Amino acid sequence: MPREEKVMVTTTLDYRLTRDVYQLNLTDADNAEAFALVYGDRLRYVHGIGWHIWNGTYWQPDETKEVMQLVRELSKYRQIAITEFETDHDTKLKKWRTALKMEQTPGAKSCLEFAQSLNYICIGWKHLVLCRRIK
Repeated sequence: MPREEKVMVTTTLDYRLTRDVYQLNLTDADNAEAFALVYGDRLRYVHGIGWHIWNGTYWQPDETKEVMQLVRELSKYRQIAITEFETDHDTKLKKWRTALKMEQTPGAKSCLEFAQSLNYICIGWKHLVLCRRIK
């Protein structure tokens, strides 16, 4: 069986998306919402199968745990949003520290666990097969 290429999913936040990410609380649940806002068009979670990444042609299984790297990247985006919109220095530092916790394994796993339950990311395997033809 040929080995599939690793698909890198990155994004650049525009002003509106940065603002929307900033407005979410720094909780596991809202980190999952931010994850969905930023990556939801390119990621799907299928219960019993796992994470899939759109590679331009079909939903490729995430065999390399790239979603963990995306949570780390999201932490950076959240820090950028805090820098952009938070005006109080002490609050900014507190929020940065909280955002950094997403880069640790427990924070990343919590974010992904909550994301797995979001309707617009979580799909059934039958829908995944249909999406391969539609997207």
